Amino acid sequence: PGSGLAGEPPAEGGFGVVAARGNCTFADKALEAQKLGASFVVVYNTLASSYDERDAALPSAYDCAFGEGSVSASEATPAAAEFAASSPSCLSSRYVLTGAVSDGRAQVCCMWDLYLTMSGTNTSAVSIPAVFLRVSDGESLLSNAHLAAGTLRAKLYLRPEAWLQPSAVLMWALGVVAVAVGAAYACREAL
Repeated sequence: PGSGLAGEPPAEGGFGVVAARGNCTFADKALEAQKLGASFVVVYNTLASSYDERDAALPSAYDCAFGEGSVSASEATPAAAEFAASSPSCLSSRYVLTGAVSDGRAQVCCMWDLYLTMSGTNTSAVSIPAVFLRVSDGESLLSNAHLAAGTLRAKLYLRPEAWLQPSAVLMWALGVVAVAVGAAYACREAL
């Protein structure tokens, strides 16, 4: 309940579930899809999830440094804010209300729309693949005629895990350099 998933699985063949973000954790959505017999679940981001049933977006859902604008405070709705500004640095091309109002104008800022690592409290119970899509990718998927007809075929690929993580090597190297520089200064002062 509350997962946004409903319906009966098809009579034959594997199927995947496409669900909007919000109302419950990603793990709960994946578990619900798994219970329905799905082979995978795709969760897509939505503008509504930035608001989480509030009048203004959550502070973690936007960044004014990537673009901002304003709408009339009397007409400040998520729909009015969505395309109220334009900035090439706003990669989502969508804007959300921040809750700030000045001189009868409601501030809108660039919506964060990043790929997320999905999580939740029951992740160990999930045995099907789960992927997350940005708003624009979710809209592309939902507008696909094959999806609407129930004939879309999908193939998910597991990204190979690197034997050696470049970021871990960089952090290790920075640590070694910091210790070496610190030791050199300590030796110089001791003499």
